[in-house]
Amino acid sequence: MLGKLLGWLSAHAGELVGAELEFTTPVGERAVIKGRVDRLERDSAGRLVVVDLKTGRSAPRDGDVQRHPQLGVYQLAASLGAFAEVAGADASVGGAKLVQLGSAKTARVQVQPPLDSDPDPDWALRLVGAVADGMSGTAFRAKPGSACRICPGRMSCPAVDDGRQVPSD
Repeated sequence: MLGKLLGWLSAHAGELVGAELEFTTPVGERAVIKGRVDRLERDSAGRLVVVDLKTGRSAPRDGDVQRHPQLGVYQLAASLGAFAEVAGADASVGGAKLVQLGSAKTARVQVQPPLDSDPDPDWALRLVGAVADGMSGTAFRAKPGSACRICPGRMSCPAVDDGRQVPSD
């Protein structure tokens, strides 16, 4: 994996702004995004690009990367000034990337365009709002989704067949 990473870095044109950058960013009055990005880069247009390095064997389908929640929320945080100390307060966001280092012979890059180029540029903001609503509720409802196929908790999750212990009839 290290060789794949080094190969990708040597062929990659992004300017490194920072690595392993922790951030805490308020979103409205009800939510705070807290996390760490693997790499923050600046593209040729001077925009910030969040890069997430993945070492697992599974990768999202290419079509799912357009609305990949983690990348979208990272972009939202960046647009709200999460990295102003290292990138400047007026930095615009130019998208995000997943760099898959797991099973292929070379690094595979999956790109999420900038949120403002999406037909629905507020999807990540609404996602954070929905999560804040769910987390502040009195109950959590298990919902099946595309990540169920790789979730380590699926054997005990009532939302999927593998996790059902007792028939619901």
